[in-house]
Amino acid sequence: MSGMVAILIGGAAVAVAGLVLYMRATRQKRAPVDPIASTTGSNRTLTGTTSTNNRAVFQWDEALRRFVAYALDDAARESLSEPTDPEHAPVFKKVAEILERIEARPEYIPRRPSLLPKLMATVNDPQAAMVEISRIIAQDPALTGNLLRIANSPVYRVSSMPIESIDRAVTLVGVQGIRSIIATALLQPVMSSGSGSFSRFPELVWEHTLYAASAAEQHAVNVEKSEPFVSQLIGLLYGLSAIVVFRIVRDQFAAQPHLVATPGSVARMLETWVAPTAGRIAASWELPERVQYALESQTLAAELHMENSLGRSLKFGRVAGALVVLCRLGRLTEAEARTIAVAGEGPRRETERVWDRYLAPSLRSATATPST
Repeated sequence: MSGMVAILIGGAAVAVAGLVLYMRATRQKRAPVDPIASTTGSNRTLTGTTSTNNRAVFQWDEALRRFVAYALDDAARESLSEPTDPEHAPVFKKVAEILERIEARPEYIPRRPSLLPKLMATVNDPQAAMVEISRIIAQDPALTGNLLRIANSPVYRVSSMPIESIDRAVTLVGVQGIRSIIATALLQPVMSSGSGSFSRFPELVWEHTLYAASAAEQHAVNVEKSEPFVSQLIGLLYGLSAIVVFRIVRDQFAAQPHLVATPGSVARMLETWVAPTAGRIAASWELPERVQYALESQTLAAELHMENSLGRSLKFGRVAGALVVLCRLGRLTEAEARTIAVAGEGPRRETERVWDRYLAPSLRSATATPST
């Protein structure tokens, strides 16, 4: 009996070995991945190669496209859709490798502010006393200094006298104002424009980001009845991610000086990587999953109806921010911008109220000193 068992076991082993050898022999080799072809984004918001019958979606994405084209040295809008140079494949590959593990690259992303969880809980609580908010901020000297600097900037300053304490800042700008200042102070990146092609991109994107975050906050309050501070924080985080991706792309092109970055290549990498990179930063900061989803959903905004209210507010904010900047540059009239802004999905009356009460004044202030 034992001999028979041994024979059966041996036969089974031979059969398994034969099967493994057969599968190895017949398995097709995996095709090499083209780093440019695989870097496609999800909806071509920037490069615009996916058509849509939704007029509102087209107008919103066209506004974003025009802004990015201007930020990339006022490139022709059509240049964002030009075929990518195959020689740029090594840059695409290296950028992907870095961004897939961006949480391990502290030289590109800021550390999570230690007070962020406590501030998110406190600032969103309507019952929280202003003195409690001041006490939390005062625990971080760097945050305190940055907040006071922003509070004294022309955007927020409401008095001819300088604001020298957190208590006074809270008293002067109120709950809504302090939310905006806190979020901006937490996430404002250190700008390093440098020189050469696309050197003004970071500053223009951060200007857009400030308008976008404010618009997202107002959309959250008036349309989605959602979390204003979180909505603004997400708007700032998305803009920060755009600057992070741009810096990495710029650095990788600089590492291969025989290659010249084109608006099409930069736009392709922006549309592919900004949203997932923002989601990865949010995850590394241990922000709630709904925040990560809102950020990552931006690549699907033209194809899927976002179920996440934060994501809808973020998309509106991004579009509204682009419209304000385009108006400032004289590329759109206020009437044209308003028409585009209210053309999206959602309750039209509430969206019009957001534009008329909160965004139009910012737009007029911005266009009072147009850029040259």
